[in-house]
Amino acid sequence: MKIVREIQEIPGSRAPVVTIGTFDGVHRGHRRLIEKLIERKRAISGQAYLITFEPHPQLVLNTRKPPIKILTTLEEKIALLQQFELDYIVVLPFSEDFARITGEEFIDQILLKKIGAVEIVIGYDHAFGYRRTGNIDTLRQYEREKAFRVHVVEPYYVGDEPVKSSRIRELLLAGEVQHANELLGYPYALTGRVVKGKGRGRKLSFPTANIAVNHSGKLLPADGIYVAEVQLEKEGRWRRATVSVGIRPTFGETQRTVEAFILQFRGEIYGETIRVRFHHRLREEKKFDKIEDLVNQMKLDVEETERYFELQTNGWRDNAAVKRGESKNH
Repeated sequence: MKIVREIQEIPGSRAPVVTIGTFDGVHRGHRRLIEKLIERKRAISGQAYLITFEPHPQLVLNTRKPPIKILTTLEEKIALLQQFELDYIVVLPFSEDFARITGEEFIDQILLKKIGAVEIVIGYDHAFGYRRTGNIDTLRQYEREKAFRVHVVEPYYVGDEPVKSSRIRELLLAGEVQHANELLGYPYALTGRVVKGKGRGRKLSFPTANIAVNHSGKLLPADGIYVAEVQLEKEGRWRRATVSVGIRPTFGETQRTVEAFILQFRGEIYGETIRVRFHHRLREEKKFDKIEDLVNQMKLDVEETERYFELQTNGWRDNAAVKRGESKNH
């Protein structure tokens, strides 16, 4: 797999099969699309191109509303895409100038002239180009002119719910990480650097790793206490953790932070890169009148975290996805 970051660097090849999208989250719907791309690549002995954009187009174009928060940074997205048999990931720099390219210009200049696409695999609702002028109908017109063949991938459902990045954001912002993870197909995660805090956790016998998230646009789940796992870059292994997202109202603070209490771990890890993946929300963030009450609650949170993982180890699984079923995808 090769990563291409500029239009002029895009290589042509024999029988390119191409898909286009932001692929924020690389969720189960995206995976169905990529699987179709690989299927077509194999069918014609071609090469698979995945075109995406950086930054997320809505961060550039959506100036009237608070900007969206992204599910995956570019680095996280590429890491998730590594599992697929892609030949090229084309990361096009997205800017206001680039956004003025019409759908037809995108097809003519990039898909045909630059790549030489022979087949296009596209999501059922995807649109591209200036004011979303490029869509399935536009691509079908080129198909009729025998420029390339078009394959449309229908929505992927978990139960009765189509999998969309926007829906996953809603769930995470509501703290429903288990439901979000079902749609993603993996635990939601973030990466950051361990920085020094005020040392309160250590004084309370709960030393925490204060995490400076590595991208200001990264979505944080709703404030609360979570069952999670953390991975220190130097170790590679995943460790159990109880993670707090919020403003620490007991101490009268207002800045939102992410803190991880790593179970059965002691050591200095300031400056290290740490990755957190969220499994389950234990409770909302709460202001305590007494420090002793906070400490007692933290003990309960850690016990609940241990219990969650023990249930996992003993073969328990959240059966919510099974109850809802996935019959629409078959």
